[in-house]
Amino acid sequence: MKKIIKNAGFIFLIVLLTGCIGKREILISGKTMGTTYHITVVTGYFEDTAGLEEEIEKRLKAVNRSMSTYMKDSEISRFNALKNTDEKFYISDDFLQVMMIAKKVYEFTGGAWDGTVDPLVTMWGFGRFGVKDSVPSAEEI
Repeated sequence: MKKIIKNAGFIFLIVLLTGCIGKREILISGKTMGTTYHITVVTGYFEDTAGLEEEIEKRLKAVNRSMSTYMKDSEISRFNALKNTDEKFYISDDFLQVMMIAKKVYEFTGGAWDGTVDPLVTMWGFGRFGVKDSVPSAEEI
């Protein structure tokens, strides 16, 4: 019995030590969307990290091109600029996924979260156009 416990302990120790060999952390940092990001990649799980930073940057730029309300030509800005609902507007898979989640959040909160509030936010001076010096009139609201 002692021999079995001793062998099991030895095997456990070898597995534990070999699991740590060759792994190191790589920190990838950058700036996007008015903030910064930091990603820690533990090598050993990803054998080849070459190009990973570029892929992350590429993906974040794609999200920004689609979802940024600060870019006039982003997908969401063009969508929000539509004048009527009869106008066809083709959306990306990412945009569709965000819209579906937004609808679920709206329903879950009983309408407390409202993704259509941007014009009102802008009218009060919060958001991408800066602070306003006056309170909006009842007609504007």
